[in-house]
Amino acid sequence: MATLGVSSGAVWAVPIIFAPTDTKGFHERVFAGAGSIYFLKGLVEFHGEDGSCPGNRPEAPSCLITHTKEDTAAVMASGLPVS
Repeated sequence: MATLGVSSGAVWAVPIIFAPTDTKGFHERVFAGAGSIYFLKGLVEFHGEDGSCPGNRPEAPSCLITHTKEDTAAVMASGLPVS
């Protein structure tokens, strides 16, 4: 997470991570460096290329981390159920 806040001027990433907001690491790396944090409603499910869902649903909530105004605008325009 520490390196995601640094841009080479070319590409930014909007990572999706678990949201353990009660941990020291989340406070030090995410809260301290994020431009914005969007918590996803419900639990994320990952699907294979064929559309199958292998049942690897996490047991924790997830969030998207943005660092730039452009990334924030993209998340807001995405239609994802975020809060």
